[in-house]
Amino acid sequence: MGRFFGVLVGTVAILAAGVYAPATLLGPLPPASASPVSELPGSTDSAAPVLAADGASAVILAGDTAPFALGGSAEALPMASITKLVTALVVLDSKPLAADQSGETHTIATPDYQDYIDYSGGGARTVVVFPKEQWTQREMLQALILGSSNNHADTLARWAYGSVDDYLTAANAWLAKKGLDGITVADTTGLSPDSRGTAADVTRLAALALAEPAIAEILANPPSALVNNRGVSNTTAYLADEGVTGISRSYTDEAGVCLLFTATVPPQRAASPPGRSASRRCSSARPTTTRSRPTCVR
Repeated sequence: MGRFFGVLVGTVAILAAGVYAPATLLGPLPPASASPVSELPGSTDSAAPVLAADGASAVILAGDTAPFALGGSAEALPMASITKLVTALVVLDSKPLAADQSGETHTIATPDYQDYIDYSGGGARTVVVFPKEQWTQREMLQALILGSSNNHADTLARWAYGSVDDYLTAANAWLAKKGLDGITVADTTGLSPDSRGTAADVTRLAALALAEPAIAEILANPPSALVNNRGVSNTTAYLADEGVTGISRSYTDEAGVCLLFTATVPPQRAASPPGRSASRRCSSARPTTTRSRPTCVR
């Protein structure tokens, strides 16, 4: 079996110049389709899949350090809630958590509750919190990763680093240390258009996330409820019947629709070098057009 990670990135034209509405993370995702492509590269006569020219996209094999297929722009583009994956990884760098642990407990304070009020008021994704509630580290990460909770992104950053500003300093240093020079974060959530990444480095980020036991376990076993039996919607779920595991799905006006995913494909008879399985199929989301606004999933 061979696992690959994919990212497809698109920008959406802003219809009103100078207007940016980060609250649109609640908007529905446009449809995507899966299609067969040629085998994964394993010999000199095997071809990489041809990816869309719109937006930006990339595919990387698990265990590799560079994508074997790229499409569209090579520039760093706004990456919406994929930014939260950086938040999760950098928090775990400061406060490690095993796959079977709940971690430390955080008491919801006034700034945490105010974040919930502010993000909710703006229409951005949130998971409900109330003052003095007790949240474990695992529950906060579940709200962040599965619920795409903007308020939990800020809460985790403050909890692990003391302030959002100190977190951002640590996060960009962590990205540089990991060699992810194509990614820069300006906030914890991705609502800022200045949180940007190249498709190539975002696929590498996905591989790092799936190698983190706590994140892999959260994606593999989404809970039905969090604190006080509070429900949380799994915003990452995508094309599960096609063997795809969504890591992040989101939308902002600046970034467009963003999809980060992983999939495992069976080995075929295609030639491959020692130690690498080859596949004749992989699935990739295609750019779509919704009314007059061009969008692309990433």
